[in-house]
Amino acid sequence: MGARGTQELETMSFTENSIVVCFKCFLLMSARVTCMLTAFLALASYASTENGAANVLFEAAERFQAEMLAVHGGNADVMVSRGLVANRKSRNIHFVAASTGVAQNSPVEFLIISPTSDHDYEALTVAAVEPSTLHNALTFIGLDPGRSGDSSALAFWPKGERVKITITCRDTNFWQGPLAMETLVRDANSGKPMPSRGFVFVGSRWLTPQNSTNREYMANVIEPHSIASLYNAPGTVLDQPAQAAQGAVYGTRLANPDYVLPVNTLLDIRIVPERLGGTPRVREMRLTISAAPDTQQGLAGIRCSLTEGGKSVLVDKAFSVILHYLSDLVEQEFDPFLELSFGGRITIEQAKAVSEVFVSLEGEQGIRIEPPPQGQLYFKAFLPNEKHRARADRHAQPWELRLYASSSTNRTRLTHIKEIWKD
Repeated sequence: MGARGTQELETMSFTENSIVVCFKCFLLMSARVTCMLTAFLALASYASTENGAANVLFEAAERFQAEMLAVHGGNADVMVSRGLVANRKSRNIHFVAASTGVAQNSPVEFLIISPTSDHDYEALTVAAVEPSTLHNALTFIGLDPGRSGDSSALAFWPKGERVKITITCRDTNFWQGPLAMETLVRDANSGKPMPSRGFVFVGSRWLTPQNSTNREYMANVIEPHSIASLYNAPGTVLDQPAQAAQGAVYGTRLANPDYVLPVNTLLDIRIVPERLGGTPRVREMRLTISAAPDTQQGLAGIRCSLTEGGKSVLVDKAFSVILHYLSDLVEQEFDPFLELSFGGRITIEQAKAVSEVFVSLEGEQGIRIEPPPQGQLYFKAFLPNEKHRARADRHAQPWELRLYASSSTNRTRLTHIKEIWKD
């Protein structure tokens, strides 16, 4: 492989980007066609295999639906579908599933997948319902979908209210339950079951195919058809309450040997909201950070105003007051999602100091920083890796912005770096 060099370009052609976008669109369309074919074949397998393993779940779902209709038919507060019942008065969902038969200590990436998924080799259970059906059931019992993480939009945290998932085994020859579903997963780092912290109802994304006005639910039509994921899968219905990139957590979530089951063991899964009433866990806030008029240096010269839902909560307060308020929310088990906005008079030094504090406070047991508002920088932009000042030490070449003091004869300069591999 040749040596890498760089060249500054003052202008940028969009031809290459256009090719990339077109290629991504092609891949998405190909994936949709492939997954729709997979779904058709899977459903055909259910319908045509009289005594096959797939028919076990199908028949159980049919019986369950008939039983629930006999009990709840005509009740507007109860939703009955094949293999699922949801009650909006008691705010619970109950559906039928089957075990995949994964071996003990095998890496697992999904707790629950749909019956059309090809990822049973890395999932614990297969639900009798499609992802969109469960989505509808969750909204039926009063939950609103949130938002999955999207690193391209600087939204690194799954956002939404949490649910608790429990599981019961129908076969009396094995464990009975009910168990928190996280119990079925062993954390390779601690050697213990995963902590039971609930799952975030992010809701899968909606797709609009080209030349169509009909929207399609991503988890229905694109693999892995995830219902509950153990990493931040973009199309899942239920996500982790933490940042869990696939590459970072793969191999750390294993099938708990104490609870593995033979393939197609029938199961009952129940979902309830984490909070049946009261204030939602998610608190969406905007923090505006400005410089104090007395021109004090560092954090002492910072003034802050906090709003929630468009209403002022704290106005023109010291930075320490804001930190105390946010810490109290975290201790009360709220999830503050904070949009940061820096005022025009704040110095780079102050913005960096504020960002260093928020880096230390951000986390699953802390605050969650949202994408910046339009015209603002993401807060970590004030904390660049010092090694990356040298172009040769970078993994990729970003745009470079050079700013100079007003007394300098140099002008502000934005440079695009093009990598050139030489033979």
